[in-house]
Amino acid sequence: MITVLVKDLFFKSKIDGIANVFKKKVEFVSDVYTIKNPTLILVDLEEFGLEGLQKILEDYPNVKIIGFLSHKRVDLIQRAKMLPITVLPRSMFTEKLPDILSKS
Repeated sequence: MITVLVKDLFFKSKIDGIANVFKKKVEFVSDVYTIKNPTLILVDLEEFGLEGLQKILEDYPNVKIIGFLSHKRVDLIQRAKMLPITVLPRSMFTEKLPDILSKS
């Protein structure tokens, strides 16, 4: 299950649209504590931060997590890179989204 933590309606529709093209099922959640058996997690780090990711990593140590955020958030980028997740600027995430979803 591809789990997405994002509140922005633009990104929700973009992710959902691309997932539909590749016939991938996507579950949008608004709370990290409601995630169940993910295979891939996409998360807007500016909206959800890093604290909840610690819980996810404890519960699902082998899940791939891709976090995206503004390239201007250098402080958050540096902290996120200390976790075993992939961190992408929002523009690069948008560019790579079809590839990410097609391979998951």
